[in-house]
Amino acid sequence: MRSSRPVIALVVFGAMLCLGLTALALVLGADSSEAQQGAMHNCPQASKWAIAVWDGPDGADTGQAASTCGQGSVIAAYDLNSETQMWSRWFVGRPEVSDLATLDNLQGILALGSAQAPTTPTPTNSVTPPPTSTPTATPMKTATPTVTATHTATPTATATHTATATATPGGLVGACGTCALTDCNCSDFTSQAQAQTCLNADPSDPFNLDGDNDGVACESLP
Repeated sequence: MRSSRPVIALVVFGAMLCLGLTALALVLGADSSEAQQGAMHNCPQASKWAIAVWDGPDGADTGQAASTCGQGSVIAAYDLNSETQMWSRWFVGRPEVSDLATLDNLQGILALGSAQAPTTPTPTNSVTPPPTSTPTATPMKTATPTVTATHTATPTATATHTATATATPGGLVGACGTCALTDCNCSDFTSQAQAQTCLNADPSDPFNLDGDNDGVACESLP
């Protein structure tokens, strides 16, 4: 009975996420034809989770799409496959543990804001010089770079130590601490039991805590 509770909770959370993304996609659908460049809508606040939606070309690089919220303002993102109920994830600067490579138009993600406030670049216009006998400069307008990338299939994140499992973002942070937002090492834990709790939260071992794949994390810790 206890083992079925996490599965039920994950399915319920996934269904709620799909409903929220569908509603937000319908709201953005009417305006998507007017967008000249891609942009992420409903960007997360600092240190907060938010359901963000990519409004731009299909196959956009996840990192570049997230940067439209402000450079470095989004540090992690998760996507739930509605058919397989499996999570794909993206961490800023961590391609080796990220499998959410691209986003399609109106695709929703569960995004985590960084601890610092986002810095969104503001387009500016240059001032036109007054007419003179010499040629005048043409005003130039800065704009957000266009995001392009090839679309790849969404991989699924699974664990293969003792049982197949998929960790939710909140579960990783709760089990591993704030190092789960970037990278966890054995030095981030004071005991083997703490490291084992982190490994058990996601047995796929994204942080390589179990170097010999025997199911025991950070064996050198007391």
